[in-house]
Amino acid sequence: MQQISKQPGFELGQIVATPGALAALKKAGQQPGEFLTRHVNRE
Repeated sequence: MQQISKQPGFELGQIVATPGALAALKKAGQQPGEFLTRHVNRE
């Protein structure tokens, strides 16, 4: 399957996360970048 390259929908500004959000990501075994990428690509 061929991947289509997308242009970001917008530029990200300052990225911050609360300690609780980081703890939840760690507990779930996920990385913040996964969500940032989906957000900026409007997925």
